[in-house]
Amino acid sequence: MTETLVRTESAPVETASARRIVHRTRGRRHGPVTRLMSPGDLGEVLKPFVFLDLFDMEPASFPNFGLHPHSGIATLTHLFEGSVRYEDTTGATGVLPEGGAEWFKAGHGAWHGGGPGEGRARGFQLWMALGPDHELGPVESLYQAPQDIAQDGPAKVLLGRHGAAASPLTAPSSITIWPFA
Repeated sequence: MTETLVRTESAPVETASARRIVHRTRGRRHGPVTRLMSPGDLGEVLKPFVFLDLFDMEPASFPNFGLHPHSGIATLTHLFEGSVRYEDTTGATGVLPEGGAEWFKAGHGAWHGGGPGEGRARGFQLWMALGPDHELGPVESLYQAPQDIAQDGPAKVLLGRHGAAASPLTAPSSITIWPFA
C-alpha cells in the first residue's frame, strides 16, 4: 500500500493511505443507453447508491418506456438536446424540452414512463437510492422548463445550490448537480 504525505500551512503533516480499486467498469450498453452502474450489479452492495445513465437516441431507436414501477429511488433527468415525452402516476404528463429537467422521487412506490419526442435526444439520468428516512416517503415529480432552472453564471443548478442560485427540488441528502450552460 502506498502512503501519500499531505501538508498544509496550518496543519501538521498527515499520512493518507491509497485505497485499492475494487471494481472498474465502462458500463453496459443497452441500445442507445449506456448504464455506468446498475442497481442489479454494484447497486445491490452499495446502498445508498448513485448511478448514471447517458443516452443519445434518434427517434427510430428510442424505445417507448411504458409505465413501469420504481420505489425507494429518485431520478433526475436532464436533456442536452431534443425532447422526450413523460407521464407518471402523480397525473403529470407532457413533453420535457431540450434544457429541461425531470425530478421523480418514487418514495414508497410509483409508476412512470416516457418515449421519444421530436428529433434526437441526448442527456443523462442520475439515479439515487433514497436513505431509510425517504425510501418509504411520498412520491414527488417536478418537470422544469429550461427557463425555470436556477442559474448562477454558466452553471445551471439542477439540484442543490450554487452561489445565489438554488434548485426548487428537495434533495434526499446534501447533493448539488450543476452542468454548465
